[in-house]
Amino acid sequence: MNEHALTRLVFKYRSSFMVLGVFSIFFNILVLTMPIYMLTVFSHVMTSRSQETLTLLTVAAIVALIIQGLLDFIRSRILVRIGLTLDMELTPQVVEAIVRHAAGSAERNSQRLRDAAELRNFLTGTGIFNLFDAPFVPFYVLVIYLMHPMLGHLALFGSLLLFAIAVVNELITRKPVKSALADNHRTQQRVDEFVRNADAIEAMGMMPAVIEQWRMQNNTSLMSLNKGADTASYMQGLAKFVRFLIQVLLYGVGAYLFLQEELMTGAIIASSILMGRALAPVEAAISTWKNMVGAKNAFDRLKEILAPERLEPYRNRMSLPTPEGRLQLERVVVMAPGTDRMTLKGVGFAIEPGDFLGVVGPSGAGKSTLAKLIVGILRPKSGSARLDGVDLASWHPDELGQHVGYLPQDVQLFNGTVRENIARLSRNNDPEAVIDAAKKVGMHETILQLPNGYDTNIGDGGAMLSAGQRQHLGLARALYGNPRLLILDEPNSNLDSVSEEALLKTLEAAKKEGITIVVITHRPSILQSADKMLMLRNGMVEMFGTRAQIMQKITAPSGMQQPANKEQNAPKLMAQGESR
Repeated sequence: MNEHALTRLVFKYRSSFMVLGVFSIFFNILVLTMPIYMLTVFSHVMTSRSQETLTLLTVAAIVALIIQGLLDFIRSRILVRIGLTLDMELTPQVVEAIVRHAAGSAERNSQRLRDAAELRNFLTGTGIFNLFDAPFVPFYVLVIYLMHPMLGHLALFGSLLLFAIAVVNELITRKPVKSALADNHRTQQRVDEFVRNADAIEAMGMMPAVIEQWRMQNNTSLMSLNKGADTASYMQGLAKFVRFLIQVLLYGVGAYLFLQEELMTGAIIASSILMGRALAPVEAAISTWKNMVGAKNAFDRLKEILAPERLEPYRNRMSLPTPEGRLQLERVVVMAPGTDRMTLKGVGFAIEPGDFLGVVGPSGAGKSTLAKLIVGILRPKSGSARLDGVDLASWHPDELGQHVGYLPQDVQLFNGTVRENIARLSRNNDPEAVIDAAKKVGMHETILQLPNGYDTNIGDGGAMLSAGQRQHLGLARALYGNPRLLILDEPNSNLDSVSEEALLKTLEAAKKEGITIVVITHRPSILQSADKMLMLRNGMVEMFGTRAQIMQKITAPSGMQQPANKEQNAPKLMAQGESR
């Protein structure tokens, strides 16, 4: 992506739109079929009483109308094809941008995908035909002038008056319509948030408060929408009144000219048809103005999310060799997403390939932030985080992820099968690698007892599994593909003693395979195999050293505690929970 990628993506279809324009030219020329037919019938056939002329004119008119209908059909089909191909090219980029932008940030919504659909619907809807037909308004007015200058003056006046109404409508409704659309987007985001937290809402009786909050926010949106809709209704009503008034005046002036023997009856009817055709695009633009404003706003929002500074780092990146797992942090400072609050303040340490690092600390210390930094989700404001001497920002996330296993504190599973979740949604997954990952975490037998084994659908977010099973499944996914760096954030928070013992064996096995391990926990009992420990407090390194050194310092206040009891006392000194 570069600076005007979205604009160029739309302009990529300019040849198709040019074809639409050409078809529109012939379509609008053929609009003259009925006026010319009526004019000729009333002016010549009715006076000459020639059946042959009437038959010839009727056949010619039918052929012209068939061609006009075919042109209209082709125009519609071209728009449909543009919509399909545009969606196939634009939507994947929008989905990528949404997910990449959401990683490490507080933003969690798919509104931009709805923006893409809104833009596509406008570009492929019948309303866009008004933009192609509007340039022919002067052409129709000119034809009316050829019939009689007075009728031409009336047509020109009506067209300019409707155009002025359209401009006033845009100026008056721009702010309320834009405000209503923005309020509607915020309301939709709020509903998405309520849906994500449905369990807590239902369990704690929060529904009345939820409905009240939604009602207040929705009422604000409705008030803005009502204001814009009222104004638009006034303008639409005025536009219809003007159109009917011009039609009445045209018939009145036409009848006057007929009485003065300056105009034939057929010209009056033909002028009326052309007048209706000339005013139709302008009047339609007034009624569809909200859609045009919505499409324009959607286009602007899509340009923002597809900005080059957001997606360029993921383009044209050179592949790097498989890392060994050497991790170095130097004076790393990380800011909380969207704020100026520091969550990590000058953190620095180094571990070698195959090392097992345990990270402990009280709630709010920045442990989860550290995990996200190591896996490349967050980027430091200053300082550097390196893997095998290469800055993490230099790695393409998709490539780095192949060498990293990550288990977040809130295990994030997908609606799909057990196999798909372990294999990281890869369609071309290796069954042996999936089973191997499951065996490493001791979940193979549990999976086989599911209704369809590895092909069992676990539901949205793993709803069909228990909390412990979800954590096991997330751990198996982290170990899939033999990663060189394993980051586990509170991996034993939902495990019983038996499962925790299995986790200890898993970590010992991973260490023997030379995998660099970083485990974040408030229960140091799973750090028995750790080589080093890091204690964070208020975003800063309070202690770093070997496990024996750190555990001795942590348990020092407990006095004459035996070594076997140190790990049992340590959790009492650290708060439960985690900094996000």
